[in-house]
Amino acid sequence: PPPPPPPQRPADNKQTAAQQKKNPKLSRQVPVETFRKWQQLYDGQHQTKSWLRCSTDPESEGLVMWLWCVYCREYEDQIISSKNFRRAWLDGSSNQRASNITDHAVSEQHLLASRKWKAAAARASGEPVTSYSSIAKRLLSIDAVELQRLKKKFTICYVLAREDMAFLKYPALVELAQKLGVDLGTSYLNRARAADFIHYIAQMQRVKFREELRKAEFFSVSMDGSTDAGNIEDELVVVHYCKVDVDSEEMRSAARFWSIEVPCSTNADGLVSCLENSLAPVGIHDIADADAVLQAEAAVVGIGTDGATVNIANINGMKAKLQANLSWLMWQWCYAHRLELACKDALSGARIKIITELLLRLYYLYAKSPKKSRELIALVGDLREVFQFPGGGNMPVRASGTRWITHKRKALQRFINRFGAYVNHLSSLAETSGTRKEDQAKLKGYLRKMQNAATLIGAAMYVDLLLPAQILSLALQDDSLDIVRGLHCIIKTIKLMRTLACQPPEEWPTVKLVMGRISQDAEVTYQGAPLRNYGPDTVQRCGEDAVQDLKRLDCSMRDRLAWSDVDLLRHIMIFLDTQSWQKEYGDVAAAVEAIVSQFEAPLLARNVSVLAIHDEMPDVVEHARSFLDIDKASYHQVWYKLYISPDKARWPNVLLLAKLVFSLPFVSTYVERLFSLLKIIKTDRRTGLQSTTLADLMEIRCEGPSLKDFDAEPAIQLWWESCTTTRRPTQRRRKKYAKKNESKADDANDHETFSLDDWDTWQNCD
Repeated sequence: PPPPPPPQRPADNKQTAAQQKKNPKLSRQVPVETFRKWQQLYDGQHQTKSWLRCSTDPESEGLVMWLWCVYCREYEDQIISSKNFRRAWLDGSSNQRASNITDHAVSEQHLLASRKWKAAAARASGEPVTSYSSIAKRLLSIDAVELQRLKKKFTICYVLAREDMAFLKYPALVELAQKLGVDLGTSYLNRARAADFIHYIAQMQRVKFREELRKAEFFSVSMDGSTDAGNIEDELVVVHYCKVDVDSEEMRSAARFWSIEVPCSTNADGLVSCLENSLAPVGIHDIADADAVLQAEAAVVGIGTDGATVNIANINGMKAKLQANLSWLMWQWCYAHRLELACKDALSGARIKIITELLLRLYYLYAKSPKKSRELIALVGDLREVFQFPGGGNMPVRASGTRWITHKRKALQRFINRFGAYVNHLSSLAETSGTRKEDQAKLKGYLRKMQNAATLIGAAMYVDLLLPAQILSLALQDDSLDIVRGLHCIIKTIKLMRTLACQPPEEWPTVKLVMGRISQDAEVTYQGAPLRNYGPDTVQRCGEDAVQDLKRLDCSMRDRLAWSDVDLLRHIMIFLDTQSWQKEYGDVAAAVEAIVSQFEAPLLARNVSVLAIHDEMPDVVEHARSFLDIDKASYHQVWYKLYISPDKARWPNVLLLAKLVFSLPFVSTYVERLFSLLKIIKTDRRTGLQSTTLADLMEIRCEGPSLKDFDAEPAIQLWWESCTTTRRPTQRRRKKYAKKNESKADDANDHETFSLDDWDTWQNCD
């Protein structure tokens, strides 16, 4: 007789949360006797006695209310990614028809769960692996030659995905490899198989990361939406978690691509539904169920979004809906977005607006005219022999973009470095007789603004003014940025800005350099271009405007940061930054108390003793002060040494608290870069890519190893095991059948001949 199956999940008559939410009206209910007859009738073909269960209706005794599957419930986390996965047979199916039972018995998710169940039973009884493992059976039937062929095919598909090539290129790459003498066999050589192979490569990477996420215990989510080339609204989801990096010997934050979701609507409910779908693989199906969220493979502790109203509104926003049930969630509005908004709020004066508009018009003047661009490049080449043009590039830079501060400052620098060439070229264009009068008037207007000394001096001052903000913006784009490093960068930026404010504007580096290159011999010129209204008064007015803008930028950055819980951010910085442990322990104890109070629920769900944290923390601080050289080592290295220390058993609860804090988000810039990558992958010629295929390509492109480190064998094993039918790697190529004969009329037309007389007759007819 077959060995007994593993213990079953206890059945009950209570509805699940999902069933209570849907509350369907059962149109057909069968008696329990009918259900038992079905179990007996289909047991010979589908073994229904071992997996088919029902829940009875408490109001009507003897009637079936729900049908559910033991196998699918037991192995939910392993079958959730199977094709055409449906939750009906996990939560309870209301379709009480015999055809529903037989359809589920042959579904891919049930067959996969059935194999898992039987393998567990055989493993428990001590049977050999070949008796229950389909992969072991099939690998025994495949020789080393076929395995090597599959590895080569999977590697070709991996390169296909890494280099953003279309699936249509796969047959061409196969043909090239065969021409170079590579043995690939005769099967799995079409483009459909390329998509299949890429899916299993991406799936294997997801399986490996889920194991890493399970060890991390806690994670946060960043999400943002955009429209792709197919005019489809995509919601990208990124996971932040604590990574113990053995190579760099650091314990740090890490961000990783997670999934792509297509929202049914872009309101708060639609975004919450997207979040639930993305978190289903870790066991979170109802984000509003606090117990389910806490008991998942890893607990969610933070959410990161941009400042859209649908995300952060306190009434109907996604933040309000989630924090109503998950009170511990730390909601983080990406500070990189807030920095851009702070700069736009502060730099809204008349002078910077005039300069920005002039830069934008100058950019489009050359971007839309190849002839003007060629003339400008030739002019710069001629003037290099007389004037010094620092930096590279000749064309004006667009003063806007996704990285607003960086683009703005780069455009200002290019304007200053090529000022003489721009003025001389515009002057020649305005005086050319072939230029239209309307264009001549515009060009002369541009020249009047450019030759005003306030424009050049103002541009130089804003180059220096934006430097601290640009440094902060670039620092916030680091994928491994945590709260401590983010706050350190903000503090450093504020110090640079206040140091700049204490200096006279004419002593700022770029302003001093530009003023030193202005010639005041017979005429005031800069790089050979005349300047008007240059003098101490002009410099003073520009300096006063720049200093006021600098003060407004300081206040605006402080106001934008105030949206977050600044006190909690400060406590996190004191707890994680080990250099702050040199002070009195009272600040560290207060920080630990505040953090534990905020995240008590997820800590208790991971069996963390809150009281033990307060007892262990003084020991951790004393150990770090005595043995870990916290004065010189970074806090990432100190926490890593604490994590691998032989004495780490003395403070396990503190280490779990550190994992939680390292997993909190501060910025969501990684999501923005993923949108740029998505547009590279899904172009106008690939608008038919489905979201699942696009997610596979993004997974490989973002998180895949280098080609040198790629190992195809785990993906081959997953591909081999997941098939419900037998794989045929040695199948021969199908014969090409002869085309069917066309109709007699078409055949007659093919053999009909024409002469030149017929052509002449047609040409000469009336």
